[in-house]
Amino acid sequence: MLATSISPAVAAPAHASPSLQPSTENVELARALRADGTFTGGDGLVGAVDLSRWHFASDMSIAEPPRFEPAVTATTANGWSNLGSNGSGNGALNSHVYAATIYGGDLYVGGNFYQGLPNSTSLDFLAKWNGSAWSSVGSNGSGGPAIGGRVYALHVSGGNLLVGGDFTNAGGDPQADELAVWNGTTFSDIANIANGTTVSDPFNFGEIHAIASNQSSLFFGGYWYNSPVLGGSSGNPGDMVLSYDGTWHSMGASNTGDGPIQCQVDALVATETHVYAGGCFTNVYSDGTIEFAARFDIDNFVWEAMDNAGPGIHSIGGTVHALAMSGTDLYVGGEFLNADNIADADYLAKWNTATSSWSDVGGTLPNGFVRSIAVSGTNVYVGGDFIQSPGPMDHVAKWNGSTWSALGSNGSNDGALFGKVNALALTSTSLYAGGEFQNAGVIPEADYIASYGLSTGKQKPDGRIRKGSGTLGGNNIYNTTGLNQTRSGSTTVGNTITFTISIQNDGTGAGRFGVAATSSGNVNFQVKYFRGTTEITSAVVAGTYTTGSVGVGNSIAITAKVKVVPAVIVGSPTTRLITITSLADASKIDAVKFTATRT
Repeated sequence: MLATSISPAVAAPAHASPSLQPSTENVELARALRADGTFTGGDGLVGAVDLSRWHFASDMSIAEPPRFEPAVTATTANGWSNLGSNGSGNGALNSHVYAATIYGGDLYVGGNFYQGLPNSTSLDFLAKWNGSAWSSVGSNGSGGPAIGGRVYALHVSGGNLLVGGDFTNAGGDPQADELAVWNGTTFSDIANIANGTTVSDPFNFGEIHAIASNQSSLFFGGYWYNSPVLGGSSGNPGDMVLSYDGTWHSMGASNTGDGPIQCQVDALVATETHVYAGGCFTNVYSDGTIEFAARFDIDNFVWEAMDNAGPGIHSIGGTVHALAMSGTDLYVGGEFLNADNIADADYLAKWNTATSSWSDVGGTLPNGFVRSIAVSGTNVYVGGDFIQSPGPMDHVAKWNGSTWSALGSNGSNDGALFGKVNALALTSTSLYAGGEFQNAGVIPEADYIASYGLSTGKQKPDGRIRKGSGTLGGNNIYNTTGLNQTRSGSTTVGNTITFTISIQNDGTGAGRFGVAATSSGNVNFQVKYFRGTTEITSAVVAGTYTTGSVGVGNSIAITAKVKVVPAVIVGSPTTRLITITSLADASKIDAVKFTATRT
């Protein structure tokens, strides 16, 4: 738990006015993280952080900002696993999954399932998996499920989980229709107030299919017309997309007064300057080049074409179901062929936001629609309707930057999943797939939701140490006592001895390592530890310090500075044993040692 101030522009409590001063409250770590796991911080941040359900994933050697990943993991590396069961040989969920995300260290899934597990009403439409068991997410206040209809969208923003779909009265809140805000404990609505008047449903009893956010606003896409928050019962521009920053806003308007988008929006991605949308829409602003995929310029309040194919040729010629952003690359998936007139850009294409140009992604996928995309570095995971006949690249596949590959098989040269994949959620160790399949990986209990363990290889720490500018000792020596990997130094009072601890990954896969210091001898020496210029003493002493991801053969350095203070008796030594442990395999340990003496 930690205490932090919550920005009312994004995470306002229900019915709160944006003019309220930020409050201070105890919240879970998840509420201080952005969707990508980076720590937001904030004024008035106090208290301790409980990291028992989280990994510190930043690579501090490249000055990556603090980033955390949940500890939810799959059980089988390079293979599929079920997530619980109904106790009778089938999956815990009994129908389709449409959305999945990680929030608060747990996996949340939404869909059309109901009464999951035998005779249970707690797993209706939205459920939570904590790595070992399923549980409900809130209630309606009368003993029933909090969500009473299909869930199509899940999005983490401002420390909250936003839930979108086709439901009313989420958590018993009469204003939480189609959209509900889960803060980890309770559901509430976003303050549905326009011009001082309470509006029962901003989405006019339609459906939310997509949610995105940037640092200042939330964005919603789906299927509805004439949002009441924009006034009037008809003829207003509140169609298919809305934004919210404490006040509701349209996103453009046509020359007829209606919204410029007039067909369902299925996918949204937001940056600080633009919102990207995908769906079935055509002729935005009556412009035939703005179809199926479009970019909204936030400052200029206008939708723009993503079209370089030339006159009469549209960049995207079919419905877009999925968008995912990685750096300057926007991955677009759907029902289209030959994006931007590129022969191999079928069902999946990439738009470079810096150069405004399209490209294919590794050539033609197996024939079928793409409905979900998850990206991590150069790895792009896609799910959908596609199949490879014969071959195992069915419904889910991976592009690693150079080649396509399947994720397992059914043992008969077909794919491990047989049925649409509508949702993907990704951590550093697991891919979670949700959809309309059953018996994933020929596992009877792997119905509608399953996890695939991502191979990270083996991590093996090799601790080495030097004093000052001397040579490193301990290369390819592995023990827990520091034997043959120890350095010593001595100096007079007021001076400092510097030791450098190098941690090299001698394993076969990138990984993170824990670092802990054990002291012996005279305790009066002043010993401090640094990663670059950042002091990490308290974490190293507590044994809670973890490195960022260290690539195979790469190393990071920690500096130990030992100062001799007057309280140290002449001739008195102090010793520190620095133990380095693989976070993926606790049996892989190495240790180095240093000793400092006052002369």
